[in-house]
Amino acid sequence: MLIAKQLSVLACIFSACYLFLLVQAKEDRLHDCPQLMLWAWERPENIDWINPRKVGVAFLARTLNLNEESVSIYQRKQPLSVPPCTYMMAVVRIESNAHHLPKFSDSQVDSIVKAILASGGDASIKALQIDFDARESERIAYRHILQRVRSLLPEHVGLSMTALASWCTGDRWLEKLPVDEIVPMFFRMGAIGGSRQEYLDSLGPSVPSDPLDFKSSRLLSYSQWHRSWCNCDKSIGIATDEFVDRKFTSNRRVYVFSPRAWARQQIVTSIDSSRF
Repeated sequence: MLIAKQLSVLACIFSACYLFLLVQAKEDRLHDCPQLMLWAWERPENIDWINPRKVGVAFLARTLNLNEESVSIYQRKQPLSVPPCTYMMAVVRIESNAHHLPKFSDSQVDSIVKAILASGGDASIKALQIDFDARESERIAYRHILQRVRSLLPEHVGLSMTALASWCTGDRWLEKLPVDEIVPMFFRMGAIGGSRQEYLDSLGPSVPSDPLDFKSSRLLSYSQWHRSWCNCDKSIGIATDEFVDRKFTSNRRVYVFSPRAWARQQIVTSIDSSRF
């Protein structure tokens, strides 16, 4: 009798997990986003040599400078050449003035949201990505902005955001954000101090899609649980000039930043070159 009851409880749990995964699959707005994305920053870029079936482009569309009550918008001015049918993600970079921090008044938030939404107005844009190194005092406002953007975006348009890698090791403000993907940036990490590789090693490799991981019975650390439930374990941002072991890029969508214009002969040693 007891065994039958326990089996019934387990069946209910697995059914609930299965339904949850089905719902998540239906809401995967980035299902057609390639597993390799090249960041194209504000400079002339000719990336017409990539294979659009395997590689997409996340290009800086505009930069928003926030200053107390104002929002200054700087539209991309540099040319960008990509092959036909390339998956295009528009990136909006947000920067706040350290000496005159934004007040995030209703009118300022409205302006920020409108500027972000306008970046994805072209039919060729499949998703938006917001790049904002928000201070702790700016996080509540940032969450509100993300909620507003998601509610106004067309349902099929994906919403991605970048994150400082340190945010993904237990900073709970990331949980339940209305985004389809969080991309921890594993480069230019000098501010964390100590050995960069030691810091990366402490995060461990990518975790399984199921945090319970019944098959391997592998115990997950709190930071791994956290990354799994706040969408920090699906993607990673790296740079061509800073090596990252492949164990951090396997089974993840990889965004790659280059400090200079992209060229065919560039080799990204952290990822499988066949992805190109």
